[in-house]
Amino acid sequence: MKSLTGRELALSLAARGGIHAVIIEGERGCGKRTLAVEMAAAMFCRNFDAAKNRACGRCAACRKVLGGVHPDVTFIGDGAKTITVDEVRAVRTAAEVRPNESDIRLFVICDGQNMTVQAQNALLKLFEEPPQPVRFIITCDNVSRMLETIVSRAVTVRIGGLPAEECVGILRGRFPEEPEERLHELAGIFEGNVGRCIEAIDPGTDSRTAELFELSERAFAAAKSPSGWETVELLARFEKDKEGFLRSETSLVQTIGRAARNSEGKVIMYADSVTPSMERAITETARRRKLQQEYNQAHGIIPTTIKKDIREILEISTKEAVEGQTKRKRMSEKDRQALIIRLTNEMKNAAKLLEFEHAAYLRDKIKALKDGK
Repeated sequence: MKSLTGRELALSLAARGGIHAVIIEGERGCGKRTLAVEMAAAMFCRNFDAAKNRACGRCAACRKVLGGVHPDVTFIGDGAKTITVDEVRAVRTAAEVRPNESDIRLFVICDGQNMTVQAQNALLKLFEEPPQPVRFIITCDNVSRMLETIVSRAVTVRIGGLPAEECVGILRGRFPEEPEERLHELAGIFEGNVGRCIEAIDPGTDSRTAELFELSERAFAAAKSPSGWETVELLARFEKDKEGFLRSETSLVQTIGRAARNSEGKVIMYADSVTPSMERAITETARRRKLQQEYNQAHGIIPTTIKKDIREILEISTKEAVEGQTKRKRMSEKDRQALIIRLTNEMKNAAKLLEFEHAAYLRDKIKALKDGK
């Protein structure tokens, strides 16, 4: 029997029917809303493909759902920081109205953890006595931030990032100018979380993610430094932002994950009190460690620190390699721009290693490429 992924299970539940509420749990950016739309299409599709476990995407119902105009599908809290009790009461009122074009009405509550306690209690009454043709999909980053009485009355499906190649494929379509190596690196760092990868590539999407990515890179470098000054500097930065950084579960898990690359790596969090994000990050780390230890024991693996030359880690090409790449007689504009981006990153890396002569050499090559020489 095939083992279903979280996404496959969610789509199967949607198509099967009979379940009035499904909670999609996963960190920000992992595609919860996208999956909710796919589930909605599966619920209303007239030609659902059971073999492929997906909606056809072509029938009138699918087109309306995917286009966001189906009269029997309502989104609540999409992009809102708080979902109030009045919004949930409006859902209760709308739930009494019979469907327009199908047999069911669907309400998709985005970021359910943003519902106030009063709003969740109001929703609970609807969960306890749901009108027959009504279905609910709730997305949330962590079910622990929702009332247990709500969670216990729904089926929870946990989803993570996409497989690396699938994530890279999506990023390649959106950022064709981005170097392939960069896309694979981000897919690995963010564990297939497409949303976070996009934010890291395009800081304008969410400058917070770009900043946290830079901080995690610095934390990794500080862990390898023998002087300890980099660690002191980084701790000073966190001290200024401890209320923000220590409330981000994703940033903490990423930093802990990078420290785990070293067999002796440690992460020390300090704050006036343990924030919910700290607690969840610690719990998630313990869960991952248990799985890794079981796998290592079953396969006779002894964890060791990966040792690489610092130049290899920072990806700095030799002059011979650069000369070979820049002297190509035929180079498309797309390849030229990709090479400029990669050499710019290498120039910055060379400067970090205090190899200023090589950095200047790369700077000149970049200028020549921009001038079309």
